[in-house]
Amino acid sequence: MDNKKRPIGLWFISAAVLLLIAYYYHPLYLGTYKDMDLLFKLSAFSFIAWLDIAFSIILIFAVTYGFYYARPWARYFTIFVSCYSGFWAIVSIFIWSSQVIEHFVYFIIYVLTVIYLLMSWVTDYFYLSDSYKILSGKTEIWEEGGKECYKHLDYVLYKRNIKKRGGGTRVFYFFSKDENADGQTCTLPDDYKVCINKKTGIPYLKKKK
Repeated sequence: MDNKKRPIGLWFISAAVLLLIAYYYHPLYLGTYKDMDLLFKLSAFSFIAWLDIAFSIILIFAVTYGFYYARPWARYFTIFVSCYSGFWAIVSIFIWSSQVIEHFVYFIIYVLTVIYLLMSWVTDYFYLSDSYKILSGKTEIWEEGGKECYKHLDYVLYKRNIKKRGGGTRVFYFFSKDENADGQTCTLPDDYKVCINKKTGIPYLKKKK
């Protein structure tokens, strides 16, 4: 999947995150950080406050650079922060009764973000995009014997010929972590694409349509 097929919802999530962070830390926002002196006192509040600030900084990097270049860690981190923020949105509803609607809207946004990032086509974008293959799914040269092979994460692509029932043979492709797998290492065929088994996390090849 190339950049032209980037899920459009990621742009909305990026925009929403940047706007929420800008609003949350804006000087005119009468919220958690109204009294800046509390940030520099040793307390549970200051710990959570600095944790929020650290999460916000990393999240800005995740939804801009990470989303654009399809980095899987950006998806995981955004899901984590959305769950974390959703929890505090619910807690805030019971603490600040005057801001129930505001925090409920936040909670809905976080839930929708998590649901969207768990969608199969969004997951495929982060794991099957060209920009991700450049880092961890590229064709490499083995030092042992100088054989070319295709690697996806820790899995190496192999092929072997198997007999068909009606006679003849066909090429069977499979991924394995075992260096002594029953097959020959090979490069990624042009007419195949890499998919991920959702249950096992093991990659496999699928014919392109």
